[in-house]
Amino acid sequence: MSSNDTNTGINKQARDGFLVVSSSVWSSLYYELIKSQNDTIATRVLSTYLAICCGADATHQRSKWSSGAIYKRVGIAPSASKKAIAWLSEHNYIEIKKEAKKNVSPDYRINFFGNNPKDTNATDNIYIPNGIVSGVNGDESQSPLRILRDHHNPHLLYLFIRLYGFQDKYLDVVNPDIASTAVNSQNLDATMLYETNKELGGTIRVWGLNKQTTPQINIRQSTEFHDFEKYKDIEGLGGGVGFFTTLSKLNLINHVTHLCNGEMTHSGDEIEHLYIPYANDQSDHKITLCSSGATSNSQPLIYELEHYNYFSILPSNYKKVHYQQFIKMTYRTKLGEVVRRIDDDKQLNQDIDKLMKGVELKSMGII
Repeated sequence: MSSNDTNTGINKQARDGFLVVSSSVWSSLYYELIKSQNDTIATRVLSTYLAICCGADATHQRSKWSSGAIYKRVGIAPSASKKAIAWLSEHNYIEIKKEAKKNVSPDYRINFFGNNPKDTNATDNIYIPNGIVSGVNGDESQSPLRILRDHHNPHLLYLFIRLYGFQDKYLDVVNPDIASTAVNSQNLDATMLYETNKELGGTIRVWGLNKQTTPQINIRQSTEFHDFEKYKDIEGLGGGVGFFTTLSKLNLINHVTHLCNGEMTHSGDEIEHLYIPYANDQSDHKITLCSSGATSNSQPLIYELEHYNYFSILPSNYKKVHYQQFIKMTYRTKLGEVVRRIDDDKQLNQDIDKLMKGVELKSMGII
């Protein structure tokens, strides 16, 4: 179960700000490091770079975070982070305008190599929540970056950050064509369990997914995100499945199930989201229907529902629906386009509430 509300819980600080990393620069930095450094040093330099980017001002290009600030948030010893900063400067990823001194902040300029971090339409920019570096809920000692850095696996860190550049902004999930139930051939078409009759208005339908069917997220091995076929093992992660499993164990991603319009589709750009069943609490409606004497397969609806997951109510004009499961980043930036989707969800939920109120009144003989 997960929430899309980034104003609550662990997402609040992540929502309050973001750092910008150039995708092409991030890739260049990663490949240069793994060719010339061991895993520990490569991960340390990548982490230091992200910390410097997090400490940047509104231009995303000027940072004043010293080695002390990096130690506080990422846990890299000042002597080690100074070496990492020197490496970044020597290889032109940052320019040191002013060295750090006692009680004096440094002045680093982040090189975007011609890319514009302020251009919100630039496809090269990756937007990452500040909480990834600075921690969430005020706990700097357990920032996601620190947890990732302690794995000493530059491949894991590189791909995790890159994953923020491959998001479906409307659904607020990882691009479904990379990892989702849409990738495989599994059929998650919903079963219609009940429809109110004409005496009760004929207004709603109840849908569910048989408990014997468990949604299985698959990974598309070769995409623009990464070629898991060419790099099958990615240094101990066990390919795409291992990568996402590792992030799940670290609570950096989670699964979310959506109810979608139409028959099961296996293409991300054909998915028509309706709402998230667990986020749309219909427990009161469930009680209303079961109390009204609703039946399914010649037995009380409440007994039939024991065999199904994702109890979902929709207006009766929806004739075919299915479920999809996606991967969602635990820490996310500002809502952006998802605000429009949340508004759509809210309107549909209001329509359902209104229809259910009519069902309740009719079943009580009031209207």
